[in-house]
Amino acid sequence: MCKIAQRLKVNSIISVNLIFRASDHKFKASEFRNCCHEQKNTVLIACTIDNKYFGAFTPCEWKKDEILTYEHDENGSSFLFNVSK
Repeated sequence: MCKIAQRLKVNSIISVNLIFRASDHKFKASEFRNCCHEQKNTVLIACTIDNKYFGAFTPCEWKKDEILTYEHDENGSSFLFNVSK
């Protein structure tokens, strides 16, 4: 189990697939769009330079558009989170 999954206390019932890692894709937004296009039910996890973790969940599908667009979450189930010690 990855360090982040351990820190978030993700149990083994949940299936987690890494679809994008910024450091592997040279931190390019275009690569994020390519990897995440049409993906839904995603969790984004970020780590700051001082090792603070935060993230977001959205059931909405990511769009590959060059122009910044968004999809309205009809159910209001998208959320942000902070992972503290």
